[in-house]
Amino acid sequence: MPDLRAAAEQLAREIMADDVSALLPRFTPAGLGKAMALLDSDGSTGASEATRFEIDDRGEGVLHIIFLASDGQGGIFTRWLELDGAWKVDDIGLLDEIDG
Repeated sequence: MPDLRAAAEQLAREIMADDVSALLPRFTPAGLGKAMALLDSDGSTGASEATRFEIDDRGEGVLHIIFLASDGQGGIFTRWLELDGAWKVDDIGLLDEIDG
């Protein structure tokens, strides 16, 4: 089983590639509903301009993923659960929507 950081890096690459179909199995049902609410009106992830990302491990399955582009940055928080030998995102949101 991949470790949590490897799972988060794969998620970040798929977000940057706007590969929504590859993203679907990375979420629990609760996480998927929250992720779908974050998609842009055209169905994209909104991070396709990013050229790289950074991951900040906040402990207890919470990772912040910061997407960096030439015109700025944006980020998401993710809360992960280990289910049936795989890491899945159970909660996700924009970093500016939470405290801390």
